[in-house]
Amino acid sequence: MHVAFNNNDKMSAIGKLKLKQIASHSIKLLINAASQLLPVMNQTQQQSIHNRIRDRRISVFGHVRRLQESVPAHEALRLVVISRAGHRPDDRPA
Repeated sequence: MHVAFNNNDKMSAIGKLKLKQIASHSIKLLINAASQLLPVMNQTQQQSIHNRIRDRRISVFGHVRRLQESVPAHEALRLVVISRAGHRPDDRPA
């Protein structure tokens, strides 16, 4: 599909209408796909992507937390935690 532009590089009325039609069709496709996916997730007892990512992050955090303090990954975790708490790694005020 070709969208026409006039001499001022502004989209023509026909071009705008076509883009609206494409956007509307895309939204309908996404809604249809989601409506088909949700029953499958319920039937198979699958978690949403958001929940799976959250659970994996928590799992990795737990593994790193249990490492010995001399391991670089544990030190990196410690630095992230104290920086998010508003402290500097060298104990100077933020």
